Amino acid sequence: MNLTIAYHTPTGEYQKLYELMRVEAHTLIAGSTGCGKSVLLNNFIDRLLLESPNEIGMMLIDPKRIELVEYANLPHTLGYAQDEDSAIDLLKNAICIMEDRYCTMQTKRIKKWDASHIYIIIDELADLMVSARAKETKLAIQKIAQLGRAAGIHLVACTQSPSRLTIPAAMTLNFTCRIGMKCESRIESNQIIKANGCEELPRHGKVIVLTADGYQTSSVSMADEEVHKYRMAFWNGVKSRKEIMDEVANDFHYFLRDNYEYVAN
Repeated sequence: MNLTIAYHTPTGEYQKLYELMRVEAHTLIAGSTGCGKSVLLNNFIDRLLLESPNEIGMMLIDPKRIELVEYANLPHTLGYAQDEDSAIDLLKNAICIMEDRYCTMQTKRIKKWDASHIYIIIDELADLMVSARAKETKLAIQKIAQLGRAAGIHLVACTQSPSRLTIPAAMTLNFTCRIGMKCESRIESNQIIKANGCEELPRHGKVIVLTADGYQTSSVSMADEEVHKYRMAFWNGVKSRKEIMDEVANDFHYFLRDNYEYVAN
């Protein structure tokens, strides 16, 4: 029953889930190993690139060094980090951008950023929470989680260890969208969505989503590798890196990646 759920689900159902992830302030995806978190994350990134290619930028934190590396050289990627030091640098740069945007908003007398949005995508949040510089990381993520929404900066984080020891409750509260996938126990389910249920989900294809509007279940498409490869080939080959970067930079107005110390690669 693992794959059939996704393949027999109307396209609109899981596209609605990706749209929810795109517009929510911050999203937490949690579930046990092998339940499809990275698949969901890849599908979400594909959706961003397909629907808003000139309106988004991405900052990627990839402690496992394998899940997000293929996006590292895309023109939309404003930073790519694989270790705790570069991750902290990336988060600090995001805070600099956020503070610059608040200054611009103050000058323009507006309450919400109305230009391009940045998505900080973290493949394994728990790894950062137990690193040697965990305190710095927590403070940076907490600040972005509290202030990022109005500035158009969003966190999308995955974890297989949603316990309070790795992710403090104060941080979890700022994730306005929580996506629970298959987990091992009711305790873990409660940590993710504040209710039982995730422990009873099938291994793949189904999630429980908690937002301010309450609970909903959704089906999740399983990635088609050929489609994914085609999309990546498009972004890497159809236009030159400079052409797309110029388009993205024009939408980002004052923001250019070279203005900041940390640059991917």
